[in-house]
Amino acid sequence: MQLDLRGKITTTLLAAALALGAVMVLTSYVLFRNQLIQNTEALLEAHALLEQREIELRLAGIITLAESLAVNPVTANALADSRGRETYLDPLLRNQRLTVTGADITVVDYRGRIAASTHTNPPDYSTNSSFQAMMKSGQATQQIEQTGQPSATLLLALPIRYRLTNNVEGGVILRVPLVPLLSKEWDDSVWIGDAEGNLLAGERPQEKAFERANVLRLPAPLDTTDFRIVLSRDQTATFRSLDLLLIVFTVIGTFVLVGVVAFARWGARFIAGPLGEIAAVAEEIAASGRPVAKLPVGRDDEFGRISVAFNTMVDRLRESYADLENRVTERTHEYEASRREAETASNLLREAVQSIAVGFTIYDQDDRLVMCNEAYLRFYEQSRDLIVPGARFEDIIRQGAERGQYHEAAGNIEAWVAQRTSQHQQARGIPIEQHLSDGRWLLIVEHRTPSGYIVGNRIDITEFKTTAQALAESEQRWELALRGANDGVWDWNLTTGEVFYSDRIKTMLGYPADVPANSTDDWRLRVHPDDVERVTALYQRHLKGETEFFEAEYRLRCRDGNYKWVLSRGKALFDEDGIPVRMAGSNTDITDRRAAEARVRDRTEQLNAIFSLSPDGFVSFDAEHHVKYASPAFRRMTGLDESDVVGLDEAEFSTRLARQCREQAVFPGMAALRAAHQSELESAGEGRSKQRHLIEMQQGKRVLEVGVRLSDAETVRQILYLRDVTHETEVDRMKSQFLSTAAHELRTPMASIYGFSELLLNHRLSEEKKKDCVSAIHRQSQLMISIVNELLDLARIDARRGKDFNFQRLDVRELVQEINASFKAPNERPGPSGPQDTTPHWVQADRTKLTLAITNVLSNAYKYSPGGGSVSIALIDAPDPKGKGQRTGIRITDQGIGMTPDQLRRVSERFYRADNSGKIPGTGLGMSIVKEIIELHGGDMVLESQPDVGTTVTLWMPSA
Repeated sequence: MQLDLRGKITTTLLAAALALGAVMVLTSYVLFRNQLIQNTEALLEAHALLEQREIELRLAGIITLAESLAVNPVTANALADSRGRETYLDPLLRNQRLTVTGADITVVDYRGRIAASTHTNPPDYSTNSSFQAMMKSGQATQQIEQTGQPSATLLLALPIRYRLTNNVEGGVILRVPLVPLLSKEWDDSVWIGDAEGNLLAGERPQEKAFERANVLRLPAPLDTTDFRIVLSRDQTATFRSLDLLLIVFTVIGTFVLVGVVAFARWGARFIAGPLGEIAAVAEEIAASGRPVAKLPVGRDDEFGRISVAFNTMVDRLRESYADLENRVTERTHEYEASRREAETASNLLREAVQSIAVGFTIYDQDDRLVMCNEAYLRFYEQSRDLIVPGARFEDIIRQGAERGQYHEAAGNIEAWVAQRTSQHQQARGIPIEQHLSDGRWLLIVEHRTPSGYIVGNRIDITEFKTTAQALAESEQRWELALRGANDGVWDWNLTTGEVFYSDRIKTMLGYPADVPANSTDDWRLRVHPDDVERVTALYQRHLKGETEFFEAEYRLRCRDGNYKWVLSRGKALFDEDGIPVRMAGSNTDITDRRAAEARVRDRTEQLNAIFSLSPDGFVSFDAEHHVKYASPAFRRMTGLDESDVVGLDEAEFSTRLARQCREQAVFPGMAALRAAHQSELESAGEGRSKQRHLIEMQQGKRVLEVGVRLSDAETVRQILYLRDVTHETEVDRMKSQFLSTAAHELRTPMASIYGFSELLLNHRLSEEKKKDCVSAIHRQSQLMISIVNELLDLARIDARRGKDFNFQRLDVRELVQEINASFKAPNERPGPSGPQDTTPHWVQADRTKLTLAITNVLSNAYKYSPGGGSVSIALIDAPDPKGKGQRTGIRITDQGIGMTPDQLRRVSERFYRADNSGKIPGTGLGMSIVKEIIELHGGDMVLESQPDVGTTVTLWMPSA
């Protein structure tokens, strides 16, 4: 909106008052706000320090309690003996009073099984990642469990070590909920977060707030954590009184501004009136274009004197305007006559230039285009949009060169533009040949006129240049063919029958160059008899016009009687009637090539036979690292056909092979294998062991060892080899797992023996306590002897695989009766009942090994039915489900605690025990031995069980 003078004066005063008031109000507001913020932050800092110290003291107390339990020898000894747990560990934990509500302490063994806890229903820690990390590293670990929002629990796992071996045999698990640590004494929001700002406990305010965060300084092993206690206060509530004061100031300022506006408008009208009259007269003169209007005269002030001067100026302008109009009319008539004459001459010149076929241009003294004809534009069609009057010559050719219009400018545009511009500026009439990118040639002739203009012509000489170039190339090829080529040249005149043979053809066959030979008979006599008919037929087909060129490979007899292979190529010349009159061509010695091809074919067939029989896979790569060959074993191992990978570069091949692998053992890629191979070569003398690269395929879960070998050959630069190591990998895994588990099982009784022995040596105990310690040592010694004996049994079975078995025809019924008679049931319980039938059941078996298997099953039946119940044995005959005749089964049934489906699946694993409480003695090897013995007898073991009902074990063997 356009304001008048009165409005502008009013607006100026209003803006000044508004700016001054705003500065005063904002300055006061900022000062009060800063003071309020400083007070709030000081109060939050004091509250945060108090809250921090309270939390640090409570956490330090409960961590100290957990550490004392972890280093106490009583805790370590109690892990190995269930009676020790009930006597020492359970009362110790029950008497603890934890300083944090909801916290609990749990003692577990090395498998994560619960030994004792302050919690009535502690969770299962066997699969807890923090516990597993502690057992693996032997160091205390911590973990934050997010059980809900906003509620997190701090979990600390401390290792329990046996003083004899310093091995970790269990742990103390401390769980501390973080919410009870927060105080409710303050009106401010209190919460705990981590270093990334994640909320762990408490409530974070939703609105913008002042915050004070202090880092909790916790004792080891929590000194590596970065927990922060944060106190916050809502900013909206803090600033509410300040905002109300700002509103009061704003209302007062509004009334002041209204008064300023009224005063400004009253004073501005004394100035705006006279100025409005001057503006109206000026607008009238501007609208008419003539000095016709005047100002009224009647004031004695400054505005009156301005009006008199303005009227005098208008009178003088009116006189000057009339004289100027007369002069303009005369000059206009003269200009129109000159323009018509110039247009006539220009049209004649333009028509003449446009009608010629030669390209024509004119450039002015500044080297800018004045004009050009249509022929010039057609020559430079790619730059047509650039060739416009006023364009500089250098700009036109530079942009044309960048578009690829000029053949000579390719690869060096700036140098070519400089050279061409220099030639153009000289313009001395020297012809210049120019080669365009579309293949055309132009002849350029340019002259400079006396006035400094440059006139140029372009003539198309493409046809002339093409003819001259073709003639020169033809002469050059003929001369090179005759004198410089290693091939022999022949020229056959079909009309006279004469043949010209070059010197090279003669020397190729061992003849001197001056030996005369000019007939086709000489050629036929030298062709191998097996090739004459075939080559003659090819000549005849070409002479009849059935083939465009003649080409044949055949043998020629040399001077010494041996034959050489030659490649003969030629073309016939036909007359107007289609009759061949001449034929020329060349002979190339290909004896070495044919011999090499024969050797390559023989070697290729040998390698294909070797690769097809090899169990290892091979993939070869050429010099550009593209797949050249894949052996049949590669397809069997990876599922990729040769057609799927041949031609792929090594990166794409690596990606495709990696997709066939499992994620945990993926193909590392050819580049990585090549780098590893180079590293092995560089460190060959340092005694380092060779690194194995293993991958696992998704199909069939094969484990393959991969490696690369490099070559300097042109055709094969690298070879990838793959070897199936699935069996040995599985054997190594089972061996490691077995040794680890055996070590743990042996260490548990050893540690218990050491612990109770240490108590007897270092402490004065009552006779009853001494007896308890000796009894515990005796029990653990018996367990250790059982483990060693059963490990020896398993080792002998694995090593000999039944070769030491003494197989004989046995009556299973008599054998079971002998075992029943000698078996001693524990705790004076009745022995096993059965079998009831009197029919013989014959099998081929080793009496000692079969007795061991049945005894192990009977022992388990009694151990896992501690509440009593009968144990029975039955003999059954049934057809073999695999159609291999009859089989005999020994079925042993108890009424014990039974097993879950998951326990039933694992019952034959070595060291697996269905009871996790540690109250039922055993090594976890008995059923593994039974399974091995029965399978070496050609049978199998079948188990059926239900929890709290009982278990039935059937040992099936072929009947004899």
